[in-house]
Amino acid sequence: ILGPQPPYEIEFRARLDEFRDKAQYGAVFGGDWHGAPCPGDTTDGCFNHYYEFRVRYRDVAGEKYLEYRLRRIDGHDGNNVEQGEDLVEWTRAEGVNAEDWVKWSVRYGSRGGISFKANNSELPGSAEDKKYDAPFYFGVYAKAGENGDTEARFDKFNIAAD
Repeated sequence: ILGPQPPYEIEFRARLDEFRDKAQYGAVFGGDWHGAPCPGDTTDGCFNHYYEFRVRYRDVAGEKYLEYRLRRIDGHDGNNVEQGEDLVEWTRAEGVNAEDWVKWSVRYGSRGGISFKANNSELPGSAEDKKYDAPFYFGVYAKAGENGDTEARFDKFNIAAD
């Protein structure tokens, strides 16, 4: 979906169907896309660059929690592995029930400031990056962890310009 000119805020509710350590879901924004099905004959213009807000479920010695990070993806290698840099390292989402619906919010400010909320509470960690600040495409995804497939549910997805 084509996003608005910054500043804007992306909001979505999400939860996992099965709770496996390192199961992941999230949102991407600032993506390039040429409008054709991906992948087609080529991956040019098919979400080659974007920001990735990723949420990861953790179950470490019976302690269950969610953590998040923000990456800027600048391309993919020959095996389609994302190449980019972490703008916010993995950070634990304190006060969030890891096995319930969570309302996530990612705000992209007019000067490239990127910040986050969970269930309307500000989260630590933010970034300044304007590399992909034009009105690019965005979406949601789920990513399998090391422990099997991942199924995530998304609800009430919204993007709004300030």
